[in-house]
Amino acid sequence: MVSVTVVETDTGDEGLAYVRTRLAGGLTLSSNVLARVDLDHGFVFTWATDPPPATLVDFEHGSKGLIHGGVANAHVLALIRDFFLRNPFGSLWAEELLPKRSDPFWTNPEIPEEERIGWFFGDEVYSLAFPGDDDDHVLGTLDNVFSWGGGAFLTASGAAALYRRGREIQAADVGEVASQISFIICPAYDSMGYLVWRRTA
Repeated sequence: MVSVTVVETDTGDEGLAYVRTRLAGGLTLSSNVLARVDLDHGFVFTWATDPPPATLVDFEHGSKGLIHGGVANAHVLALIRDFFLRNPFGSLWAEELLPKRSDPFWTNPEIPEEERIGWFFGDEVYSLAFPGDDDDHVLGTLDNVFSWGGGAFLTASGAAALYRRGREIQAADVGEVASQISFIICPAYDSMGYLVWRRTA
């Protein structure tokens, strides 16, 4: 059996440009991140074999040598769990570009309440996860990020803890959450893997 080494692999300027493009197509939280966070004070990586494949920066397509599917989920989940361990008041925020608060889905009594969980800023919809949430919920939060814009954000902001109960996001908190992000997680490689921006300063 051939042993495969998986490592965090820096995707360089191409990866950073891809993350910027995604955020430019995101919601209010993405806009606040772009306005408040200098993304040059960080770098973008993915998980890949060592040495990395030649298709490393072909972010639109999955390919051999790139770590995706269940293996990629295991790595991103470990990253999120480690962040929560170090930031017990932190949270994961994911932008949902397709649904709107005004959609009848959110008030339809025929849909079980546990299936109508969302956080709202105006007409925008977000998914959140917190320390203590189970793995399925954390990965489900990431699944709500579509491949064509926006992202998911790990923030150390204590203001986010308010939303364990409340569902209406306050404008001041959006800026606070954005200013204290440590990681941006974006689907890539035909949504089978991830690009991750990590703050370094």
